[in-house]
Amino acid sequence: SSFLNFENTDEQVQELKKIVNLSSQDSVITINQRYLINSLADGLIKTGKYDEAIFHIETLLKSDKQLPSIGNLLNYTLLKKAYYLNHDYKNAYEVSEKQNILIDSLRTKQILTKVADLKVKHETEKKTTEVELLRAENKNKEQQKKLYLILALSGLIIASLLGYFAYKNQNQKLKLTNQKEELEITVE
Repeated sequence: SSFLNFENTDEQVQELKKIVNLSSQDSVITINQRYLINSLADGLIKTGKYDEAIFHIETLLKSDKQLPSIGNLLNYTLLKKAYYLNHDYKNAYEVSEKQNILIDSLRTKQILTKVADLKVKHETEKKTTEVELLRAENKNKEQQKKLYLILALSGLIIASLLGYFAYKNQNQKLKLTNQKEELEITVE
């Protein structure tokens, strides 16, 4: 019979027990085994075998402390249901409290992860802005250097032209002075 299509008959529960017993011989419980144990516990709860379901779920919870929190959430839900239906309200309440703590922990982790992601995003944007600002400053400095170079070259050209015209003017004055002296000598 198929236990994937749960009708939760005793026969299906017995099949799951055999599979769980065969697979639980290893010391480490795999994800598939966890699924099978949870399915078995769910079947046991639905067939009214609460004590047996509680045993399997508690064994699963004790087996591996490294179990992902989200996996424990399902275990706590099944355990709470088994205790409640078994009229053990005190333990159902205690499991409910553990489940609430786990839910809060998961939410806190989620919030911390989001905060960390936002912080990384903010830092990245800040660095990107700084890089863009530095690029703009470098571009501005490059433009200033070009402007100073152009101004220096323009000043040099102007100074050269002034020097050339001053020299030419001086030569022309000298020629005129010489010509004037020659004319004065000739006129006398």
